Amino acid sequence: MNFLIQRKRRKDIMKERPLYKRTRNTPDNYGISEAKYNEVVSKGLLSKKQVQERRDKIKLDFPNVVTDVYAYDCLDQGLDGACMIAATFNLLNIVGKNKLHGLDKRKREKSWKTLKQARSWTKLYWDVVQNANGKYTEEAGDYDQLLENGATKKPFVNMLNDPSFRYVPILSDGRENNFNKDIINLNFPNDPIRGVREFIEGLVDRKIPVAISWNGHARVVVGYNNFELLFADSWGNNWEELTIMNVVETSGKRQMVKDDFRAGFSSIDKRFIYPNIRDCMYFEKEMTIDDLSKKVEGLKMVNLEAKPVKKKLTSPSDYLKSVDVEVKEMQKLLKDSGKQREEHIESIILSGRRKDPIAQRQSIDNTLEACVSVESNGSGSIITHNGKTFVLTNEHVGESIGTLKFIMWIDGTIGVAQTTYIDKDNDIAKMKIVQVPSKKEIKSLSIHKDKVRSNQIVVQVHNPYHWGNDENGYRIENDNHFPFTVETRNIKRQKESNNFFHSTRQDSSVFFGSSGSPLIYRDSNGILGGVVGIHKQWYDNDEPDKKFRNKFEGVWINDHTLKVLPNLKF
Repeated sequence: MNFLIQRKRRKDIMKERPLYKRTRNTPDNYGISEAKYNEVVSKGLLSKKQVQERRDKIKLDFPNVVTDVYAYDCLDQGLDGACMIAATFNLLNIVGKNKLHGLDKRKREKSWKTLKQARSWTKLYWDVVQNANGKYTEEAGDYDQLLENGATKKPFVNMLNDPSFRYVPILSDGRENNFNKDIINLNFPNDPIRGVREFIEGLVDRKIPVAISWNGHARVVVGYNNFELLFADSWGNNWEELTIMNVVETSGKRQMVKDDFRAGFSSIDKRFIYPNIRDCMYFEKEMTIDDLSKKVEGLKMVNLEAKPVKKKLTSPSDYLKSVDVEVKEMQKLLKDSGKQREEHIESIILSGRRKDPIAQRQSIDNTLEACVSVESNGSGSIITHNGKTFVLTNEHVGESIGTLKFIMWIDGTIGVAQTTYIDKDNDIAKMKIVQVPSKKEIKSLSIHKDKVRSNQIVVQVHNPYHWGNDENGYRIENDNHFPFTVETRNIKRQKESNNFFHSTRQDSSVFFGSSGSPLIYRDSNGILGGVVGIHKQWYDNDEPDKKFRNKFEGVWINDHTLKVLPNLKF
């Protein structure tokens, strides 16, 4: 599998909705301009004793360092600008992936002693980073372009095909003012830099070193404390150099920031790193059930908007036990929201032809029984199509094949579903129900078979879990967002697209958690039928493109349009 084709790139961030922008008012927005080295305060060679002393101090200052400080053998990049290649080589060595460089002439794995020599990487540097031969569109100033330029060369081609390899864009390209929505802490949507910090430090907490690029620099993060990030660097084991960077804050104030390199490692004030990280790459590691249990313990004080780590556990029952806290809180929300739900349902019946309100209510109840809440970050519907029954949701809800998530029905029953198929192009996922109470009757919906016209009224069933937070970080619940919200939508086609817009004249409660929710056909008598499509994404009211304002986007799911969804396998 070629992961280069499927990976999200920095340029894709600008296509996302909503956009998480960096402004002058963004918290902790330091050093937005290019950081330049201005002054070398001190430098020199270290003796073996001094190297030991420096590393003792590093171990003391950064107790969470993810690599063996004393065993780390530093590559000496020498060339100015070779940090992209050096950081890549250092990352592969730290995580034990030197085999990705390929074999030597004797068909043996290349040793680190050989790989760290300049002759092993200098040619690659001039070709892939500097684009000296002019074969690529541009030089590599981030890992995105590095992977693009090196897509046919070792070790990059092997990295891209390693199932544990991860590339994550952080900032959009160009003016670098928008952050990847996948790393945003949805509890603090106006503080995207917090999301960057939690993402990077979360990897370190899991003992995963991560190579980052920022402002033209590249290094491997291996630790952090309250003030600084610790990097495994590339200026040699016995070298020491203290440099000052002149950084301009968004306010215009100039700051002198220390870059302290010693004995193979370096550290910088992390406030000036997180706002400027362009992208990163790392290697995921398998997490044991014990590791996940520890992680879940740390999530107990986090509200439902924080997405817990999903792992492929062998036992659905074990997984269900590990998320017991989230399950109970969700059931409580469902119980407390009964009155609002009834008001929504009554308004829907009143808005249509009241030819047979009892039949209308029955069709709504039947539909609700076939819809589910997918853990704390999504919605879904149970579909039966061609004799197969499954949960249909978004790819960004189902995440990856093998992922386990608990699902909740309208009666509060809890089950477990596992992702069995994903379609990234159309943002669709199928999940198999792998655990459910024995007495639970599984009801399902069908796919609407006929063509749907523009301006057709449909009904959306979704789970928009969303809370604000006060200045102290405590949750403030919003009464307009609750599990199994039922609302009408006006649907409109997009030309030459698998997608459609849906909107309403009233204020909508669509928000985080609505992803994957079904839009259901409603006939002229107000009776609900099959699934027309699923909700995909929403647009901010501040969206500059007027055609997107107050609109939501969905993807068609019906027999008439299945032929234009070649990746959707039922």
